[in-house]
Amino acid sequence: MVKKCNVARCMAFVLFVMLLSIFAINQPASAGGGYDFVPNMVKGVNSDGTVTVGTTLSVSIDDLEKSIEGFTEAYSLSEDMEVYWSVRKGTSDEGEKLIPVFNTSTVSFDIIVRPEDVGKQYTFYVIGVYNDINFNNNTDSYTVKAASSSETGTPKDSSQKSSIDISIDKKGIATVTGTTTESAEFTELRVDDFKVVCTLSGKSFKKTFDTKKYDIGYHNLSARMSNGKEITYPKAFPTAIYDTASLKASYFTTEPKKMAFNTPNYNNHIYDYYLQVKTQKDSWNNAALYGPFSPVVAKAITKLSPDTKYVCRAFYLKQVTYGGKKYYMVGPFSKEITVKTGPKAKPAVQSITASKAKIKKVWVKPLYKGIVLVHKGYWIYKTTYKVTVKMKKKPGIAGMYIHANGDSPSYRYVKGNKKSYTATFTITGKAIGKNTKVSLFTKGNKTYGACSPVYKKKIKIKK
Repeated sequence: MVKKCNVARCMAFVLFVMLLSIFAINQPASAGGGYDFVPNMVKGVNSDGTVTVGTTLSVSIDDLEKSIEGFTEAYSLSEDMEVYWSVRKGTSDEGEKLIPVFNTSTVSFDIIVRPEDVGKQYTFYVIGVYNDINFNNNTDSYTVKAASSSETGTPKDSSQKSSIDISIDKKGIATVTGTTTESAEFTELRVDDFKVVCTLSGKSFKKTFDTKKYDIGYHNLSARMSNGKEITYPKAFPTAIYDTASLKASYFTTEPKKMAFNTPNYNNHIYDYYLQVKTQKDSWNNAALYGPFSPVVAKAITKLSPDTKYVCRAFYLKQVTYGGKKYYMVGPFSKEITVKTGPKAKPAVQSITASKAKIKKVWVKPLYKGIVLVHKGYWIYKTTYKVTVKMKKKPGIAGMYIHANGDSPSYRYVKGNKKSYTATFTITGKAIGKNTKVSLFTKGNKTYGACSPVYKKKIKIKK
């Protein structure tokens, strides 16, 4: 019999990386002869040699002590044989674990097949090491491939001693439950294998945590046990975008064939802002998509039809990568906002006059910069006049912008739906008898504009 095996090195572990791949399946390789340390039982393997995602494989090696004893006698070795197993992924060792061979004839341990393992091949084997010489190799191994449930045959043994489950509500709060019939207890709840959510105790648990604390995307969930096992939930859970994008009618300024969209301030380091625009008759499937928008930056949306109602909604989006594939996480849609573009025709103006002009002499005070005189005081002339716009009929608008030659600001906004609009302008100099360029446009909606094309005319300033 073996006295004490110093340490241990090599058998097999398993596991696999996620998502939607379909791969061919390897049948289990035959075990080696005589005294090779090969797993002689792997429960959970399907009839076609595959392992279904979510299955817990139970790996066991019977009569390990007898195998070691026979092995050392066959090769005339002493009993100081070290026995190891390690995770072997392809040709890379992913870890190692001591196999306790004292006072036992069977070694067993569980391996959880994760979604990310689909299509990956793992080899289960045990080796004996004597004086740094490896007396077993991969040719005497037991090989399986992981597959999704749609690819596999009937499981030989689908029973699981331990399991966890997760549900997430609309606010991103996750509820995780776990149960086990094993002698071990749960010790930790983890996200992505290294972020400890909380400590656990007992053979069952129910815990809640806020998924919004984690990066937007997909994450693995697992629970560790006191015997060193890790129970993994078979699917990655999403951390979604729960913030609703802000959208108001005041963000828009519409014209006959375009609109300016003034993006609200938001944290663009977390996600991007997108806008959908459609006519009232169209479905959202046919909506035009604009974005991403930068915070507090106006962007033009063109190729629109005049005098048409458009329905808009916004949302946040973030592109994430998981399992080598790209996914788009989309937040809730904002409330829908309807805006109307401006009319195709220019305002129906009957007449425009610039009258009631008055010239006034104005004293300009001396200007100093510190104690330095920039200029002395002097007299100037200023002309104040009124521009009157008469419409053919009431235009049914919220107001009118009128522009004429004058000191800043040169635009005047006159509220109301009227047949006549008047605005006062002041220009430096004696302007009576001189021309002024008048331009105007209507504002159909006081919030988002619905502005008309610009009407222009040159007229003389009269008394």
